[in-house]
Formats: sequence, structure tokens, C-alpha cells
Amino acid sequence: MPSKSRSKRFDKSAEFVLGMDGGGSKTICAIADADGNVVGVGHACSTNFQAVGRYSAAEEAGKAIDAAVKAAGISHDQIVSAAYGVAGADREADFDTVVELISPVNPAGMWLLCNDTTIALRAGTNDGIGLALICGSGSNCIGFNSEGKVHKVGGYGHFSGDVGYGEDLVTRALVEVTRYLDGRGPKTMMNEAFCKALGVEHVEDIIERWFPDTYNPIELKRFAPVVFDCAKKGDRVAIRLLEKLGDQLAYNAVTALKNLFPDRKEKVTVVLGGSILQHSDPPIYAERIKAAVLKLYPNADIVRLKQEPVTGAVLFALDLMHGKAGKTRTASVHRSYAQARQIGTRNI
Repeated sequence: MPSKSRSKRFDKSAEFVLGMDGGGSKTICAIADADGNVVGVGHACSTNFQAVGRYSAAEEAGKAIDAAVKAAGISHDQIVSAAYGVAGADREADFDTVVELISPVNPAGMWLLCNDTTIALRAGTNDGIGLALICGSGSNCIGFNSEGKVHKVGGYGHFSGDVGYGEDLVTRALVEVTRYLDGRGPKTMMNEAFCKALGVEHVEDIIERWFPDTYNPIELKRFAPVVFDCAKKGDRVAIRLLEKLGDQLAYNAVTALKNLFPDRKEKVTVVLGGSILQHSDPPIYAERIKAAVLKLYPNADIVRLKQEPVTGAVLFALDLMHGKAGKTRTASVHRSYAQARQIGTRNI
């Protein structure tokens, strides 16, 4: 996707860093100067090769980088270090694949690659130590302790029992609607809400979208807000479903924490990220996770991420450039990103 170029042009000797959040739904790339001032932002579609394929993932990564460079008004060779947080980088084989995709479009001499959950953790902490729990297009849980130990829970979709993410939530909600309609479950206002949102007379009519002759699958994750809206209106079925899934997400977090932080009195940071955990209203998931974590780790700091995860990638790139980004540069990244995003995404 193109982005509007800034009128400002920087000294050709100036050095910059690049951070990318390559998600399952979209990709955001941000460029900052050596002091952490974000000067350009570019967008593209998904770079999760597991979802869109290798060719498309590589193409979108290149588009996001080019858009950010253009928005910043610099040249590619001015980028010294880069950090890429990419969805789908889970197994060692996945990392090998993503390296092959990123290498041809990476403009930096120094660069690192990690899972997109890891950049969310970096965005919400001063040092990248703690736990990040992500729930949006997908669900993942990764933690790091000060000794360099890493522990990951899930992250492979339904194969690893991931729950609560957009498609999973909507699928389970539609099951609850069907249970109500055929007499197996209690009444729920989600029936009418989903019919209206999906544009069907009867919920069961959506199965036609998966018939061979009428194949046009619905992107179910887009309708996750329907469940939260019904819960906000007091629908008990929706509330119980969200509580149940929130408890399962909490269990993932607690499992990782136990493996990384044996001292229950430690002040560990838990970052909640992803579109659902960051923006859902009511915040039932976040509340259930917070309660479960604090029960075992009473000094834990639960952070519902306010910054875009891409800022964590920028901070990692600054770590590469300086050894450590530091508090001043971290504050600059967080402060300047919102403004640069507005400039760098105009006309998108």
C-alpha cells in the first residue's frame, strides 16, 4: 500500500533504524532516527507465510519497508539496524523460512528476527523481560527471564489448543447460538446479533458459504466484537463464554510464569497485547488473566498494552544500534510514533 511521502529530507549521512510488526492481518513498519524519533510509517498486508504463502509474505514485507522509507524521506542504505517481529515465526523451521523471506528486502547490516509476540513484550517493558500474552487474529504466550530462559505456551493455532482469538471466539459463540436454537442451551441475544452482522435470516444459513458450489468463506474473526457487545448488554451466555476463554488464557500465562519465575514474590511484568486483549469492551479476558496472575504473583505488574507492538521492534533495533535503547530513546519512540503514523499512513 502506498504512503504519502514527507516533505522533509534528512542528511544522507544520518543513520536510522527500522522496526516491523508482521502480523496475521496487517504489517506495520516504522523508521526512527538514532535518538528514537519515529520519522516514517508504512503499511502492507499480512506477512505471516503460514497464512498467505511465502511469495506474498515476502512481497508485503518489501512493500511495508518501501512505504516507511518513502514516508521518512530517507534512502534504504541509511538504515543501520532492523528488527522484525513476524507472526508464524514459531518453530526453528519457521524462523529459517522467514529469514529467507526477509533477507532479500532487509536494508540493514544488523538485524534480528523474533515472533510478533516478543515485540509486544519489548513494547510494554524497559528491557524485554517478563511475559507477553497476545490475543487477536491468533493467540500466543512467550516469556523471557533475566537469565535468558525462554518459555512458550501454544501459538500453533488449534493444534496447540489456542483459544480466545477472533476465529475461535466466534466459532464457539455460533455453537452457543445453535445450542439455543435446537434446545440444548439457554437463550442468547447473540442469535439476532449474529444474523444482523452476518446478513443472514438464520444463523445456520452461513454453512452455504463453505459449500463447493457457493464457496466464499466468511472471515469469522471480524465478528468477534459481536460477542463482546452482547456481553456488555448483559447476555449471560456471552459473558460465560468470555469468562471461560479468559480463564484458559490465564492458565497459559500462569504456566509460562511458573517455568520462568520461581520466586512468586518477584515483580514480573505481564504484557497483554493483540486487538482483543488491548481493545475489547468489556475487558473480561484481561480481568480474568489479571486475577489469576495476581493470585500467584501478587507483585506482578499487568500491562494492557497501549502502544502498537511495532514500537517494540523499533526499540529492539535501537538496542542493536546502541547496545541498549535506554529510557530517553524509549520515551521518544512512544511519544513520536502516533504523530509519525498519522503522517506516514495518509492516503492509505
